[in-house]
Parts: sequence; C-alpha cells; structure tokens
Amino acid sequence: ECRRCYYLKARGLLYRPRAPFPSIFNAIDLEMKMHFKGKRSEAVFESGPAPRGEFLCEKDDATVESTPFVTRSGVSLYIRGKIDCLMRLDDGSHAIIDFKTSR
Repeated sequence: ECRRCYYLKARGLLYRPRAPFPSIFNAIDLEMKMHFKGKRSEAVFESGPAPRGEFLCEKDDATVESTPFVTRSGVSLYIRGKIDCLMRLDDGSHAIIDFKTSR
C-alpha cells in the first residue's frame, strides 16, 4: 500500500470494499468457539505454564476498544478490534484469546 493510500485510509478519507470472507473460515471459527466455550484452561493446555480460567466464547465476535492514549509526539490514538474469545481468569481478571487456523 502506498504512503498516500495509507494516509487517506488512516484519516478515514479512503474506503475500500472488503473482500468476501470464505464461508469455510466462518464455519471453522464457529466450531472452535463452541469447542472451547465453558472449558477450563487446565483441560485445554496439557503442559507448560498456562493461565488458569474459563473460556467465555460466544458465537459472535465481541468488539473492544481501548481508552485513548497520547503518543510521545502528541497524537491521540486508540486500539479497536474484534476478539475471538475471552477467558475469565481465576484471579478475577480477563485475557483475550485469538484463535489461529494455521501453525
């Protein structure tokens, strides 16, 4: 992507149509969410250090957005995205889970 296109996109002045997401990936995503939903991390992670908690997966992706933060150069930014699954950890905090379909 060229610098101009990136700038226009970042400023919200350039909108590109999204490519259709193949339905097989939607099916895989849904199966993974339903497989993990309600399971404890100890039942999923067989070895090594892993957070202890419960997977709170839903069929629809949750949208999250950070609070705005200011960079060293004075620009105000925020991070926004969709998450695959949330895990409620035993200490009361939460972790974001991002499933991958490749290695």
